[in-house]
Amino acid sequence: MTGTPRRPTRRQTDNEGSVRVGVLMPLADLLLGMRVDVAELLADVGLDPTVFDDADNRIAITVEHRLLALAARRSGCDHIGLLVGQRGGLQIFGLAGLLVRYSPDVQTGRTHFRALSANSRTGSKSRAGAVRNVATLSWQTFQPGVETAGQVGDAALAVMFNMMRELCGPDYVSGAN
Repeated sequence: MTGTPRRPTRRQTDNEGSVRVGVLMPLADLLLGMRVDVAELLADVGLDPTVFDDADNRIAITVEHRLLALAARRSGCDHIGLLVGQRGGLQIFGLAGLLVRYSPDVQTGRTHFRALSANSRTGSKSRAGAVRNVATLSWQTFQPGVETAGQVGDAALAVMFNMMRELCGPDYVSGAN
């Protein structure tokens, strides 16, 4: 990692949502395993590969969506977002993830996550709640102009599942039937 954050080649406007590139770090290894030219893919969405030198660098959320949509098409893997998310957990949120991981209980961890998630993503939101002793997390994008929310939504839900497993322990299972 470099000491000085580098900017993406596509400049963001103040109205654009953005995402910390740390959430996308697993993508390159996945694509290499699928024999996709990562440098070409990044160039096609207007990203300089050096933006990934520092997980705290940010890219526009619209670029993230285009990147995952194009990665799905080029790899022939229509669940690439899910695979990226399965490889993520609290570590992708940097220092904010550490605060959540070492919270004294799940409720506090979920509350910290919700408060700190804006540090890793704008243009979408997460919600933490509890209903009859069941902890809930949800994610929603509200950024106009995104190519597809499906890949990013799949990644977000997989990361949230991993996050709950980290907070609740390895025996955690979702309440979904």
